[in-house]
Amino acid sequence: ANNIGLKQAKTDFALILNPDAFILEEDIEIALKVLKNNPDIALASPETFGVENIEVKIIPTEDYRISNFIIGGILFMRLEVFRKIGFFDEDFFMFAEDNEISDRSIQNGYKNVILSGAKSFHSGAGSSKKSLRTTYRRFWHLGWSKSKYKQTKKGKLQTIRATSRLSVVYFCEGIFYFLVGNINKSV
Repeated sequence: ANNIGLKQAKTDFALILNPDAFILEEDIEIALKVLKNNPDIALASPETFGVENIEVKIIPTEDYRISNFIIGGILFMRLEVFRKIGFFDEDFFMFAEDNEISDRSIQNGYKNVILSGAKSFHSGAGSSKKSLRTTYRRFWHLGWSKSKYKQTKKGKLQTIRATSRLSVVYFCEGIFYFLVGNINKSV
């Protein structure tokens, strides 16, 4: 769905904003100013609060910090770049599409940055209701997408090893969420 809209956009920049994310107008203005002044930036995101800690490599500068990963929930894009190198990989239904597009922008010689002075909030997993069915689907898509992403970076054998570990982790997390959900309902 993002690709459909991005391909039709006639602007220089676009903002992908998940339904469980929020950014103020002045923070959007900060992002646009940095993007306009730095044509080598492909992806940008404000400082984002309310998400799981993701390990990223960050190099600080004055207006922004260069990062190897930009979270897809609040994502500014320079459309000229992605018209050349392609938009989101449509093989990813959900999850890890931001990992892949972040890698691809760097591989094509562009920067991904986290903006200094701009703030946003992303609740993460807040755009769907809490139920066993949605939890199962979320973990299934998360596992599948992470597996596909690892395969593109590391090859099949390492992906099988990593997927085996991820399957156990996501299975245990799914059981935990199921138990916590049932305990919360009974209280």
